[in-house]
Amino acid sequence: STSPPAPFGLETRSIVSGLTFPAEAVQSSEVGVERAFPNLTFTDPLALVEAPGDPGRRYVATHGGEVWVFASDNNTTSKRLFLDLTDVTKAYDEEGLVSLTFDPNYASNGYFYVQYVANVGFPTPGDTVIARFHADPATATADRGSELRLLQFKQANSTGHKAGDLVFGPDGMLYVVVGYGDVAGDPNNYAQNLGS
Repeated sequence: STSPPAPFGLETRSIVSGLTFPAEAVQSSEVGVERAFPNLTFTDPLALVEAPGDPGRRYVATHGGEVWVFASDNNTTSKRLFLDLTDVTKAYDEEGLVSLTFDPNYASNGYFYVQYVANVGFPTPGDTVIARFHADPATATADRGSELRLLQFKQANSTGHKAGDLVFGPDGMLYVVVGYGDVAGDPNNYAQNLGS
């Protein structure tokens, strides 16, 4: 007789505190959509970020591997390339540049972090990479050569479901979220298996 497989996934769910919801339903007339930065265009933008200590600028990360910087003024008409990773990643399916976040102490240390899926050479094509870069916070100029790969790993042999995010928690720690990297339907149960 064989024993049943060990359970996997979360054993308990954490209670999220600090969230508040309206006491009554929000009416559709109370919600609207307004285009931010209408004079700028980006190809496949995936994140709009403000660096801590730098309220005068915004950063847009694109799926293809570019990060743009521009004035935090809705009327701005110019942007400048902050970081270019198009030589190591490309926008294909759910691969490419995945996430961008800035260190809580960016104003003093200049560190920012990206998550991308490599498409060529080293690291191995298809690897998910978490990397730290350095920039001059005063001029918003990134040093492409400062890349320090903090984490690199292979996901399942699929180009899909590799989405993710990078966020700093209130404890100052960098939290990394990754997709399960399997094909549609997760036939290998990677999404629920803490060992995968």
